[in-house]
Amino acid sequence: MEKFFIENTTKICFKCKTEKPLSEYYKHAKMSDGHLNKCKECTKKGVSERECELRKNPEWLEKEKERNRKKYYRLGYKGLHKPTREKKKEMMRRYNQKFPEKAMSRKYTEIFLTKLPGINLHHWSYNQEDWLDITGWT
Repeated sequence: MEKFFIENTTKICFKCKTEKPLSEYYKHAKMSDGHLNKCKECTKKGVSERECELRKNPEWLEKEKERNRKKYYRLGYKGLHKPTREKKKEMMRRYNQKFPEKAMSRKYTEIFLTKLPGINLHHWSYNQEDWLDITGWT
């Protein structure tokens, strides 16, 4: 005689006590039905609360920073997000097309004002008549 197993499509969360479909629970191979007993919403809330508590501890914060630094290098992310020279040129070209008044005022300022290294010029307006009106030097 064959046994037929009827699979439940809903489950009750032990935290919020609401019945939800199995798609609202994270998968967990060790559980009898293959899903956690806590819904995704309660799980996320619990993780968030725990992290807020842990962030108050400076020792934990330093350990977490170090762990993330090691992970960054271990996974080879260094230099991965740095754009190539061509990509940077393309990004600048698109930016200059989007904001032509900024590009023109920058070009005009660089030509007619001597620019010292490490100093950034700020304009209060990008209209042509205001190109030489510099509001701040940083």
